[in-house]
Amino acid sequence: MKRWLQPLLDFVYPPFCVVCDGPLKGGGNYVCDDCWGNLEFYEGEVCHGLTNRSHIDEVLTTFVYDDPMKRIMHYLKYKKARRIGAQLASYMVRLLQHPGLRRPDMLIPVPLHKIKRRERGYNQSEIIAVHLSRLTGIPCRPEIVIRCRNTVSQTQMTGAKERVRNVAGIFTVTDAHAVTGRSVALLDDVVTTGATANAAALALKTAGAFHVTLLTVAHPILRDI
Repeated sequence: MKRWLQPLLDFVYPPFCVVCDGPLKGGGNYVCDDCWGNLEFYEGEVCHGLTNRSHIDEVLTTFVYDDPMKRIMHYLKYKKARRIGAQLASYMVRLLQHPGLRRPDMLIPVPLHKIKRRERGYNQSEIIAVHLSRLTGIPCRPEIVIRCRNTVSQTQMTGAKERVRNVAGIFTVTDAHAVTGRSVALLDDVVTTGATANAAALALKTAGAFHVTLLTVAHPILRDI
């Protein structure tokens, strides 16, 4: 039924790109091909702006976190535009081809607290991780790390020390045997200082993980920090 109704809905309510506000062909994709093509890739390993990565062995990101990417991530996180996650995963495959990268044994999305997940309806990082798993064959294990305490959003924290205190001890590993001696890739949507991901990496290292890589969709470059 939806297949037959979609052309009519697109005619009555033509879909627009969430980045440029231009018309979308086919509808339902949220971002036009031109805007996907104009996104700025982040080259190399993330080496600036991170004040908290002591338990993370390497950080790789796909895009620069600029205004177009902010709009895309806003729709993915708050507008239930879940299909954006599949497109982002297709671009993140390139991270796993990074020279010298230790191929991870599993992908673990940085979890939301159950209250926030219930409010939002999903974890955007998990959606991306599931699609990336399908594209690469690397198992996605979202159940291994849980967020045991709800916290104030990191975007409301003004300093690096405050961010660290806000996320201290908030993650628990549910199956230490599964990660002991393993190479793990944490997947998050956007990394700024790295405090949240570093807290998750600490939990994994404490549980016995040998190597933790952080894969992210986007990171702000120096001019945006």
